[in-house]
Amino acid sequence: MGLFGGAKRELIGVDIGSYAIKAAYVAPGRSGPELVALASIRTPPGAIEDGIVTDVAATAAALRELLDAAGLTVRDAATAVGGPRVIARPQTFPHMSEARLRQTALYEAEKFIAFSLEESIVEPQIVSERQTEDGRMLDVMVVAAQTQLVDSRVQVLQRAGLSPAFVDIEAFALLRSMIYGTHDPDVLQSNVGIVRLGESYGDITIVASGSYVLYRTLPGAGRALTEAIAAQLGVTYHEAEAIKETEAVAVTPDVAGALNERSARVSEAIQPVLDDLTYELRLSLGFFQAQFQDVSEGGTVRHLLLTGGTSVMRNLDRYLAAAVGVPVSRRQFIDSLALDRGRFDPAYLAAASPLAGVAVGLTLTNHMKTGSYAFAADPSQFGVALQRRQQ
Repeated sequence: MGLFGGAKRELIGVDIGSYAIKAAYVAPGRSGPELVALASIRTPPGAIEDGIVTDVAATAAALRELLDAAGLTVRDAATAVGGPRVIARPQTFPHMSEARLRQTALYEAEKFIAFSLEESIVEPQIVSERQTEDGRMLDVMVVAAQTQLVDSRVQVLQRAGLSPAFVDIEAFALLRSMIYGTHDPDVLQSNVGIVRLGESYGDITIVASGSYVLYRTLPGAGRALTEAIAAQLGVTYHEAEAIKETEAVAVTPDVAGALNERSARVSEAIQPVLDDLTYELRLSLGFFQAQFQDVSEGGTVRHLLLTGGTSVMRNLDRYLAAAVGVPVSRRQFIDSLALDRGRFDPAYLAAASPLAGVAVGLTLTNHMKTGSYAFAADPSQFGVALQRRQQ
């Protein structure tokens, strides 16, 4: 793992999702980063609305229960934000001071964010510096996130007795676990898309030769599928959720004839949601190809890596591959980490892997040799750049 070095400090990764709270801890091992702890617990119902933690007390209590059950005593923790309230854009600027870069990033963010700048945190991060015919240039990642989204997660960590080290964005955490943590050179050297399907939303992160390029949110999340099943079968949401987890199938011609009447009805219910998902996926891939032809391989995405809780739906990888015309695979990224095989049940790891990408990516942060792609929002510095701009 050439991208990883010695850990700077102990750090727990905490992913607070609308369906589950996930915690992971990776420690230095003899052959590289070693997965020491991985656990999850259901998020209290209704505790998160539109990505914002509205019931901090209940969520913090669930997180504390999770940490105690997993035996995690490390206090420093990182968490992440994502979804339509978070935007990340690569930008190129002439070489300038850090203070001027922060000011410039604020003005640039105003051009592409759909929410109020006054209610947002804007962070620029220098990814690389290069010499061009026009002089020294900075390749910068400008990230904007709504302050309330970030603050609510920081409050959960603090109330659970943790010390918030920083807040990252989910797409960057997935880069570490899904891309930088791999032994597969094709993943690091080609254009790939990380398709994550969660409970409230889905997203695609396109990566070119290991560099972040594009992030878009997607429809087709778990909640939409559950609601479609509930409406079609006339059952409660809870019942529909169980049906989705045990009976839902993404139908391709080779499996259609094997479905019983019940499974056929479930598949009929979720088909419009899957249609929307594949349409947006094709749109994202087409946009990347049209706008980034100067990127390696002419802007063609060679592979999609499928993750997230909803990604475990039966036959979904084959369905998406047929629908978008790109190979799709479920990536078992945890296999790239050193493991104490006596500590983890292989069946548990297989089941937990689709949920754990963000949490593992967060705890991997301090094992990386480079800080590239880290939305390192210091909880003590929220809004400082914005306040200076307003003054």
